[in-house]
Amino acid sequence: METTMNSRHLTRFARTGYELLIAGASSLKSPFLLVVRLLLGLADVCLRQAHLSDVPAMVERFQEWGVPFPEFNVYVSGLVPSRCAARSPPNEADRAEAN
Repeated sequence: METTMNSRHLTRFARTGYELLIAGASSLKSPFLLVVRLLLGLADVCLRQAHLSDVPAMVERFQEWGVPFPEFNVYVSGLVPSRCAARSPPNEADRAEAN
């Protein structure tokens, strides 16, 4: 009988601990994603700045790599990713509205 009581107590203790873990992780999900997005945005800005700060050097690299229209592609590769990243993905309401 005592092993049954200990087993129930242990199960209840594990369930309570797991529920606390889930509640804590859920409350941190939004701030964590915000930090990740901010860091990715900062990396994007730094890379774009490095890419477009010295266009002649990048054109030379693109020529070495065999990229067609190197000057045009330097600007495209420096500007397009940031414009695409600035657009947020559509949410469920936008999808429903489109249909």
